[in-house]
Amino acid sequence: MNIAGIRLSLILTGVLIVSAFMPMLNVLILLLNGGIVGTILYFFDDTHLYVTWVNLVLAIIVLILFYRNKKQLNSIMIGVLTLVFLLPFYMYFLEGNYSEDVPYFLQSLVGGLLTGLTIMIVEYLKYKQKQ
Repeated sequence: MNIAGIRLSLILTGVLIVSAFMPMLNVLILLLNGGIVGTILYFFDDTHLYVTWVNLVLAIIVLILFYRNKKQLNSIMIGVLTLVFLLPFYMYFLEGNYSEDVPYFLQSLVGGLLTGLTIMIVEYLKYKQKQ
């Protein structure tokens, strides 16, 4: 396999790993996600369960768009948009699984790795279909 087929997902995963130790990017992603999901949930009952499900549905929709997209520029924009919905989903999913004595960056690191792995799998399937 050629590494160029999954280059975008490797770059995004690297950015998420670095941002686990400097959480400013994670905070910005979570704020943007909260604005988008909060706007959607404004019309519904705003509970934690709905936030997780809305993130999951939007992440699946964006991953499908990422898979079906052919242009490089659009793939980059949709890949970044995938981070906006998939990283908060994993962060909410992992919330409460760590105690107070673990390092602060562990939840962000695991969420970033899971997000990167998901994007990498989708991009690999997209690359294999193209060949």
